[in-house]
This record gives sequence, structure tokens and C-alpha cells, in this order.
Amino acid sequence: MMKEMNSMHPSYTDEENKMVYDYIAGASEKELVAMVNKLIELYTEDVPSINEVFMQFEKELRVRDDLFQQKKALKKCIDDWNKYYSALFHKRNANVVRKKYLYFKENEYPAIKQKDDLGVFMSFIREYGSSNNKGRNVPEMYYCDRIIRLYILNPEAKNAFKVPSKPKVIYHSLQDVPKKTKCREELFESIGKTTLQYIVTHMLYNLGSPEALKIPIIIRFKIRTYANQSKKKNVSPFTTNMPSIFELIEENQKLFKRICEKEKECNELLLEIAS
Repeated sequence: MMKEMNSMHPSYTDEENKMVYDYIAGASEKELVAMVNKLIELYTEDVPSINEVFMQFEKELRVRDDLFQQKKALKKCIDDWNKYYSALFHKRNANVVRKKYLYFKENEYPAIKQKDDLGVFMSFIREYGSSNNKGRNVPEMYYCDRIIRLYILNPEAKNAFKVPSKPKVIYHSLQDVPKKTKCREELFESIGKTTLQYIVTHMLYNLGSPEALKIPIIIRFKIRTYANQSKKKNVSPFTTNMPSIFELIEENQKLFKRICEKEKECNELLLEIAS
């Protein structure tokens, strides 16, 4: 939201001032970007450096947006591989428990049945359930009572014995991560109304005056502020909640490393399942 109405330009009448103020206050991001582009044209003859400033801002916005798109794609990828790993983990556990159960049923239970017929399942729980296996060197991760019931009694347990589908997407380098190339207008729209209104009002007010020469300096300074992530909840000009370029680079490198590690862990589980 724009601040209390000030003069939009020294030459405007009160009526013109209010009309322009109302238009800027109600303009969409797209309309504000169009105004910025028009003002850049009007500035260029007297303030040539204005183009350089906005070209640099566009470049930084593009790099940051590309990295942010990359981050979202990497997060989606690691989420899919985490789900795949979880499914393989249950598949491996199900195999271990099921094999042990079948061995018990065929080789150990007949002797136990003659002494105490609890039924094959309850006998297995008594022999290998985590609450009863002290000193038996049985991995609790496989044989806790809940896991045994899950993989043997659960009506959907048969699904645990199917190897899940491998994720379709895997990145072998950060350069493999796709991104959508945005046009200049889309990039500037992304900085939001508050910042665009700030740019428009300051450029418009100083248009045609000696103070116009200061606008590139002011905007360049403000761009440096925008380059850093803001932790504040209230929106003010040239602030963003998006991480900085350096933070995004670091986060993306960590995500890519996690994907590589998770793929390796999944392949190790597949080897266990196949053995």
C-alpha cells in the first residue's frame, strides 16, 4: 500500500496529482512495470546510466529466480526419492520378517506346537517379538511387535512385497535441473507492487529536474538492499523473503548432495532386497 499522498510531480495541479496518485495506487504489477519502462525511456537522454542500473537489476533478478526455480525442482526431487527410500525400506523389512516367519513356521514351530500351541503367529511373536527377545540378538528394527503385525497380519501387507516404482527424475549435476526463462517484464513484476510503486513515484517526481541524476544512485543502493533476504513480516520497498543468491547457491548444493546420497542409499536397499 502506498504511503499518504505526496506530490507526484512539482508541475502537477492538485487534481492531476490526485489522479496520478490514485492510478499508481491501484495499478497492477504489469501496469507498474509498463510505467517504469516508459520512465526509463524518458530518462535515457538526460540520465544515460539509468539503463545500466535496470539492466543490472534485471540480471540479478534473473540469476536469483533461476536459482529459486532450481531449489523448488531439487526439493521436489528429494521428496520423491525420500518416498521411494521409505517404500524400499518397508519392502526390505517385510522381506526379512516374512522370510524369518516362514522359516519359523516350517522349521521351529512344529517342535514348539507339541509343548504349547499358541498358534504359529503368536508363537512367532513370543519367540522373536521385541518384548520377548532379550539376549537373542534379534534386530529390533525388524522384529518389534508392531512391525511383525504390519508385515504379516495387515490386509495390505502383500503390497509391501512389491518393489516400488523408481522416481522418474534424477539430477546428476546442477546444470541438469530445468528452469523456465522469464522475460524482463515477468522478472520486474516479481518484485511486487510496493517496490514498483517506490520506483515509479521517485522517478516520476524527479523527471526533468537536476535531481534526476541521483535516481540511478538511489536505485542502485536500494538494489543492494533487495539482494539480501528480509526477515521482517511487514512489506517495505526493496525487501524480499527470498534467500539471497549466495544462500540459494549453498542451499541448492546441499539439496543436490542429499539427492546423490539418497540415490546411493536406495541402490543399496535394492541390492539387499535382491539378495
